[in-house]
Amino acid sequence: ESSRYNLGLTYIKLQREREAIEAFKQAIKINPAYEKGWIELARAYNRAGNYSESIDAYNKLLEMYPDNLNGLQELGTVYFTIGENEKSEEQYKIAMSKMNKSSELTLTKYNLSTVLLDEGKYEEALKVAWQAYDEKEFVKSKDIKANVVYNYALILEKNKKLDNAKDGYREVLTLNPNHTKARVNLSTLLMAEENCDEDQVIQLLLPAAQSEKNNFEVNNNLGTAFLMKADYEKAILYYSNALASRPGDFDVKNNIARAYLQKEDYENAHNVYQELLQADSKNWEAYLSLGKIYMKLGDEQSALKMLMTLQKANPEYKASEVQSLINVITG
Repeated sequence: ESSRYNLGLTYIKLQREREAIEAFKQAIKINPAYEKGWIELARAYNRAGNYSESIDAYNKLLEMYPDNLNGLQELGTVYFTIGENEKSEEQYKIAMSKMNKSSELTLTKYNLSTVLLDEGKYEEALKVAWQAYDEKEFVKSKDIKANVVYNYALILEKNKKLDNAKDGYREVLTLNPNHTKARVNLSTLLMAEENCDEDQVIQLLLPAAQSEKNNFEVNNNLGTAFLMKADYEKAILYYSNALASRPGDFDVKNNIARAYLQKEDYENAHNVYQELLQADSKNWEAYLSLGKIYMKLGDEQSALKMLMTLQKANPEYKASEVQSLINVITG
């Protein structure tokens, strides 16, 4: 069986997965209890996207070798890939019960916490993520360790422990300054603070913007930071960059329109808001903003039409502000 097994490994190196699968199948046909053959067959099926066959192979492996930790963990990962989260959770927990403290155990706890997070089990996810975080020193790779810390910070954020989450994201950046998601998430939390330091947010995001020029989240957050700072030119620039990567994102288009409006560039603001209304006739903010724009341009008839349309369609939307503007027009 070893010759067929080695042939399968050779096919993997040549990226010929179909032939690798056949070689491993021949190896376990010769020796049905061939542990290495079963696990490589399961892995090959997984790489090929044949998840049902992969699961069958892992289960046959584990029937014969229930303590095969790689098999237990990898089966958990396959289940997670196909959305079978409860089965994934079960496999990771079985694997953990058989391990001593090690990098392998830390990473299994990390994997389990991601499954629990995906299931919406935030409190349980936090307990497991904390255990992985507490044992992160077993992990030698700084980048992998950064991912363990990032996952813990993310789950802290989901559990509304925002100050602790911020500290976690900062710790990630000491381990891996190129961790873009940590920069994005930290910047989002900082911008939600009552007394946000926009310059701090901008300095946090600019390195990511230089390394990932087309990153939607980086550009969108930079646009928001510059908008908060009233630097409208740069806000429009970064929002436009974000929109280039997601042309259909109406939230970004709304932000661009708002930046034009605050910049008092009424022509461009008008054009973007009109485009938004054409795409969504229930964009109430667009009606209100267009009403204000027409008033600034001295077109009271168009302003009144926009405001009256809004008031009729959604009487409760910023009702006092809308009525106040109508009163100004009508005297």
